Formats: sequence, structure tokens, C-alpha cells
Amino acid sequence: MRMNLTLPAAAIVAAGLLALPSPAAALTAGEVSGKMDSHQENAFIAGALDMAASFYDRAGKSQKSKCLMHWYYDDERSIPEILGVFENYKDKEAVDLLYVLIDRHCGK
Repeated sequence: MRMNLTLPAAAIVAAGLLALPSPAAALTAGEVSGKMDSHQENAFIAGALDMAASFYDRAGKSQKSKCLMHWYYDDERSIPEILGVFENYKDKEAVDLLYVLIDRHCGK
């Protein structure tokens, strides 16, 4: 089930992640998909992608921001793809994997 988080909710999730010490903030894909329940997993992914979209928008890359939001929220294949990548690369940082997927779908 996909949760459509509002920007304030995503900001709260992001603030919580940013407040963690650096080693804890670098969650691996295995930690996200293996240790979080589905609500926590969805909140992490949505929060990270909403933050990335906001970053791209502020960096003058509004087309990439729109592409990212369309891919994640409108393409029903996005969640299975993200979870599959997390499953295949459990030892990699989850956010790094998300950026690879963003570049794959929306360009560099």
C-alpha cells in the first residue's frame, strides 16, 4: 500500500533521519526492507524521494523533480522496482540506490 505523504509529513520524517548520527543515518537497503514494517518502509522511501524532488526543484531542475514525482506516485511499477533493487543490493545505502533509480527514470 502506497502512502501519499504530504510535504510536512515528509519533512518530519526527514528531520528525524537528519537528526540521527551519521553512521545511523546511512541505512542500507537491507535495513530498510528487512527491519522496517511496510508503513515505516513506505514512509522512508516517500520521504527520501520527496526530499530529492524538493532538492531538484530548488536546484533549478524542475523537470527532473516532476519526473521523479510522476514515476514514484503515478507509476504502479515503481514500488516493486524499488523493493526489488533493495532486495538485490541489501548491503548498499538505500538512498544511493534511490538516486540510481531516479537517474535511470529521469536522467542525470
